[in-house]
Amino acid sequence: MKNFNKKTLKFLIMLGIFVSTFPKTMAAANVSVSGPGSVTVGESVTVTISTGNNTFNGKVSVSGAASGSKTMPLYSGQSDSITVTANSVGTIYFKFEGQVTSMDDVGSFKDRTFTHNVTVKDKPTNKPSNPTPVPTPSETRQETAEEKAEREKREAEARLAERKKNPLIQDIRILSESDRLKGEEIVTLETNRERFDYSATLPRNVDKFKLDLTPVDKDVKLTYDQMYQLDANHDKVEIMVIAVQDEVSQDFKITVNRHKESEVIFKTEETSFTLLNDKLIDKALKEYGIEKHLFDEKKDDTFYYYQYEDYKFALTFDKDNVAHWVFLDDKGKMLEEFVLVIDQHDRPRFLVNVDLEESPTLQGNRYEEKEVFLPKSITSLDESINFYNVVNAWDFDETGIITHEYVHVESKDTASTEEVISKEESPYKLVYVGKDAMVESAFVAFDEVNQDMMYLAGALFALLVVLLIVFVIYWRSTSKKINQLITRKSL
Repeated sequence: MKNFNKKTLKFLIMLGIFVSTFPKTMAAANVSVSGPGSVTVGESVTVTISTGNNTFNGKVSVSGAASGSKTMPLYSGQSDSITVTANSVGTIYFKFEGQVTSMDDVGSFKDRTFTHNVTVKDKPTNKPSNPTPVPTPSETRQETAEEKAEREKREAEARLAERKKNPLIQDIRILSESDRLKGEEIVTLETNRERFDYSATLPRNVDKFKLDLTPVDKDVKLTYDQMYQLDANHDKVEIMVIAVQDEVSQDFKITVNRHKESEVIFKTEETSFTLLNDKLIDKALKEYGIEKHLFDEKKDDTFYYYQYEDYKFALTFDKDNVAHWVFLDDKGKMLEEFVLVIDQHDRPRFLVNVDLEESPTLQGNRYEEKEVFLPKSITSLDESINFYNVVNAWDFDETGIITHEYVHVESKDTASTEEVISKEESPYKLVYVGKDAMVESAFVAFDEVNQDMMYLAGALFALLVVLLIVFVIYWRSTSKKINQLITRKSL
């Protein structure tokens, strides 16, 4: 019985030692992060995330004694890894954030903040191929207590200096507190080793913001103000942040700049338009195949144009802060104004005003100014401003109008020339625009004018003119005779 107990105890001890050699693993909701617990300087470190029966869509960021990042879209049962190189003594911080979705658990992976830390040790000193002879007792000199204390002090100072090079802040986030994009994250900055000075620029029409900083560890204490507002007399604010972790204290400087407006102005006979610069709008338009380019980056990094197929255009605003779209030529000269609409196929369409020498009626409706329905894809570009949406058009039915769209002459098919009330080489064609932003080519029959009635109306008008002249002559002649009779009687 005693032998059995001893064997059992020995087996359990060996099993515990074997299990303790397994890599460190953290898991929740069947999503696990695994990797080594420690490495030496110069070694590669591989950390793996496995989804189990979940779907993970997120990103891993690495800071501390190594750096890197990787996007990881994973489906159920998949795994992915990130490999970095330990470049200094200290700690490597792996942070996984994203969204985890499964039938049993739906939540934000970011809210739970999964991390994996790896300790980085210094490289061991290689032993020489020819070992030094062992000194005799008389040759051996013991390290004094003072020398030992001095050596340990130098080593501690070296470790502390190394730790101070790694920022205690993992990332910097700025959230809008203005009406535009309120509560949304508008700037994200990741910190870098030995860098403690950062800057960011706010989007247009955002002057109130909240600063949100993420420490590398829970025991890091951050001292800073969160809420800020740029007034009319200031174009930037410099924010000082103090981060402390036991013996390590770091000072950060974060400069937040106001949006810089362009100095490019387009003048017309009636008004002037200022070029509108906004990186968030650039990003949104890119989803519809609209790319941003600069005319001359060295001369002016704010003078841009958008391009879609062969169209060059820009977004401007007037003195009332109303946004206007304008066509530009190859040199940046304004050509004409238009209204941009994203149609039912997510294609940009360019609606324009066309001055007609003769404007027939359509179903009894006149050709006059009408407001175009702008879809959310346009108004959400910047909800703090209004987009100009007026074109000349005919009412067609209860839900839509007939107006003109700009098309390139060389790309316009011959069949559509019949749709244009202009010369055959006209760059305009008729389109139907619905209140749901639906845009389709229009084939319509305008109201015809009865020529006989026109002639009759002209003849009647001429007769009235003749009768009026006869009446005037008769009246003058009669008045003269009456005056003569009155004169004779008075004599």
